[in-house]
Amino acid sequence: MQRETGFPAARVLQTLSNKTLNAAVLGLGWWGSKVLRNFCENSSFSNVYAFDKDSERVRQALSQQRFQPLNSLEEVLENKDIHAVAVVTPPETHFELVRQALECGKHVMVAKPPAQTVGEVEELCALAEKKGLVFMVDSTFVYNPATLTVRQLVQDGLFPNLRFVQSVRHGDDLRFHNLQRILDLIRISGTDVIEDLAFHDISVLRIVFDHPLAVKSVRRIHILDPSLCDTAFMELDLQGIPVQLSYSWSLPDRRRQLLLYDDEKFLLFDDLKKEQKIEIYRLATKESSFPQYPNAEPLHEVVEHFHTSIAGGHEPLTGKQFMLDVMRTLEQIRRFDCHGGPST
Repeated sequence: MQRETGFPAARVLQTLSNKTLNAAVLGLGWWGSKVLRNFCENSSFSNVYAFDKDSERVRQALSQQRFQPLNSLEEVLENKDIHAVAVVTPPETHFELVRQALECGKHVMVAKPPAQTVGEVEELCALAEKKGLVFMVDSTFVYNPATLTVRQLVQDGLFPNLRFVQSVRHGDDLRFHNLQRILDLIRISGTDVIEDLAFHDISVLRIVFDHPLAVKSVRRIHILDPSLCDTAFMELDLQGIPVQLSYSWSLPDRRRQLLLYDDEKFLLFDDLKKEQKIEIYRLATKESSFPQYPNAEPLHEVVEHFHTSIAGGHEPLTGKQFMLDVMRTLEQIRRFDCHGGPST
């Protein structure tokens, strides 16, 4: 477990607000609209505000949720009744928006990635620490109750002699979307499969094992476009334990799996299953067991955790050290070229 850290400003806020807070959501796109819904449905936030430059997005959101629309970023930052801000805008805007919100004394929850570089995240973390504010990333795969159950099983000693870990995230997008649409998205966004997906799995592994990962090799494969990889295989190291990551938009299978293996058993977490997502299989007896876990929407858990971290004045599960560890692993991945060696 991460060491809890006190935040004096958070404790003062709890007293002043009688344990109720007001929050604002910046950005009402596909993900921002989901974040807004969960803030509106959370009774711990007494008033919810939102801002987006696109008036049509605001109109659509108002047809589905009850919140107070604001007309500018300045209205959010200058409103002393807004205690917390969720930044759900394009990644290249995260650093500046988070910095401004923290400077104005707002607790911040930001969509992944929290910023573009480790240096930017370090600067934001230092500012949050100085201001005594909660700063976290809304890594929803971490807050999946099944993920947290796997974390607890590992912490309880289920794998004292762990030998191998594998995480697979294949989208099988070619079966669900037009090829040209995928190519257009790749070329317009400039985002390859690693940039799109790696944050999720590295976040889950960081939480499950409570330890950062080192990158050993990266292999990028270009099936759809020569400029951006759509399939990738990576080898990482977890305190001497090999970890394999596999990503693809184009391989003809759809998988969301985490596998933990030792010489007696394996644990398979299959996130595409509707029930019994976690299976523990004993090799000697050929018996399977299926640990139970709560049924809750991960994003609901994220927003609730954001609130309890502010109200209780403690470090969030996906707070400063978590973000730094994940971003440092991602930065190691970026330093590897397509031949598997570190870039110069």
